[in-house]
Amino acid sequence: MSKLTGTPELIEVLQAAQDASSDELIARLSTSLAETLELLDQVNQSELKKAIPILSNMASNGDLDRLYAISRVIESAQDMMTDEVTQRLAGFVADSVDLLDRLNQSSLLATLERFTVFLDKLDSFNQQAEKQEVQGGMTGAWRMLTDPHTQQTMRWLSDVAHAFRESSQKVIK
Repeated sequence: MSKLTGTPELIEVLQAAQDASSDELIARLSTSLAETLELLDQVNQSELKKAIPILSNMASNGDLDRLYAISRVIESAQDMMTDEVTQRLAGFVADSVDLLDRLNQSSLLATLERFTVFLDKLDSFNQQAEKQEVQGGMTGAWRMLTDPHTQQTMRWLSDVAHAFRESSQKVIK
């Protein structure tokens, strides 16, 4: 260090660096460097480097954000599907299949009567649906799924399916 006597600030910086470099710090730096090299080796071996330009392109044009939004929509749909809702929807589907089977096996008059009840219910549903504004796209779908009113509507739809099932059973009997 005798050759560096012309610059006292540099000597002070080097002295401070030497004082700060404890054994623990050196060990942590060595561990970090080893883990970084291991990660780079794994990236090279798994050919993940081919995916980096694709991910970069997706991030720059917004596709990565849209992919994340889609995953949130799916997660919200999964959260919404409680056991009760699933059972009611399954009951609705089963009753609809049963109704179709009975339509195939019953007389024409009974079939027309059930079909009229169905059309009345469908018309009522369509009138209510026409009153609501609809926005398209993923953002609109995301807003719709996270909206408490939409969740109430899904609950209402489940109740309508339940009522339809009960009314169709009354007509069949």
